[in-house]
Amino acid sequence: MQTCPLPGAKKIRALSAQLLQAKAQRKKVRANQPKVRRGGKAFKKLAAKRSSMYTGKRPKDNLKMKRRARENKTQGRGGQGQEEALKDLLDAGYLTKPPLRCPACRRGALGAATTFQHPDIEKTHLYYRCNEDKCQRRFNVTSFTKLPLAGLVCTQIRGAIEQYTDAAGSSAPSAAQAAKTSYAGLKTMAKLFAHLRAKEASLAHEENKVMKLGGKVQGLKNIEGDGTLVRKMRVSLKNEFFGPKIQKTVEAMKRLHMKKSIKTKGKNMKSTRFVAPKHWCIHIRYAALCERAGRISVINLPEKVVAPATPPPPEAFEEMKTAGLLNRIDKKAFLFCDGAHAWKLLVNDHNKTHGARVRLTNVSHYKGEYTKTVLNRARGQAALAGTQSIDSRWRWLKKYVPHSVKARAPKGCPNPVNPLLDEYVYSWQWRTNCKAAGKSLWLQLGEEVFKA
Repeated sequence: MQTCPLPGAKKIRALSAQLLQAKAQRKKVRANQPKVRRGGKAFKKLAAKRSSMYTGKRPKDNLKMKRRARENKTQGRGGQGQEEALKDLLDAGYLTKPPLRCPACRRGALGAATTFQHPDIEKTHLYYRCNEDKCQRRFNVTSFTKLPLAGLVCTQIRGAIEQYTDAAGSSAPSAAQAAKTSYAGLKTMAKLFAHLRAKEASLAHEENKVMKLGGKVQGLKNIEGDGTLVRKMRVSLKNEFFGPKIQKTVEAMKRLHMKKSIKTKGKNMKSTRFVAPKHWCIHIRYAALCERAGRISVINLPEKVVAPATPPPPEAFEEMKTAGLLNRIDKKAFLFCDGAHAWKLLVNDHNKTHGARVRLTNVSHYKGEYTKTVLNRARGQAALAGTQSIDSRWRWLKKYVPHSVKARAPKGCPNPVNPLLDEYVYSWQWRTNCKAAGKSLWLQLGEEVFKA
């Protein structure tokens, strides 16, 4: 190219020189030109400002919560060997210390745990042995606990419960994954996880009986309420369990159809005959109240029968009043909800009957309004109204409940709705409240297992 005598090559050389010269020149900056604010920094400042307006928390509070959760997470575990695993399980409360006297002979004492290698089993088990000469009976270290631990050694138990309590992500812990990493049977691991999940659900029910949402901190005073749909189920028109509810819905639709047909007479429009659908949709719904900076309390709403391809019905006043949802909040709390009319009726009824002063502020989701500035706000009330906190909690709940848990119960159950849905929902509530309080799931669940 550099030595080519053709005229085209000469032009290319000249253009290449001009291009190199243009790249070498620097862009001149005007001295009096105003500085432009960078979009990234401006957006981060605005997001931080709106976040503090919404929750009332300062960045220092977030750092304190992260530090407290990090300190309580997994300290003191991880030693190798069966003896170290046994010590960790005994300290946490998942395994119970042996009785002073031998349960078999009632005379000898059980000494320290020793290893025992069975000739037909490759695993090394830990046993307590009676020191009475005529007894000498061995007891496995897992014999004195209420957890279903058949065939598991201490290292497998510790690894499985660590996976259950320290599960990564927002989904529910997987028994199949724990069985794979712990080299244990899937059925045994599934029984253990089901037992722990049922324990968490029962703890959530006990917690709901005495819970009072709200507090002195601004983030705790501001409470959000909302309902959500977890599962849908199709049933026949002749379903035995939901038959009465379906008939009521059919009669209401017939009355509505008759009103419409009366209005259309004389307008050259044909009146069609009402035909009930053969299949109906059952919506399994939940409602909850949550602090913007803390705990959550859930109730299960009655199953709603709707026609196919119908949007989820909003929460009704009677069903939430019967559940006593507002009895779980402080009398001077600030409540934020969406545009469902039942919340306003519920707050007015609660303030009248209980002498409370709950202050309600709504945002209209159907109008595209998700946050709005609170005018004439009281002391301690957040500057922004909205339900973004509880909406994010609903997303976490739907990730926590596995897709394999269907709405329909197995054959033989009196209620066609799967009882596992309730178990997963209330297990998620208890775990969420533990994390909000900065507590370790490992220690907290072990303490409750030990009490049982």
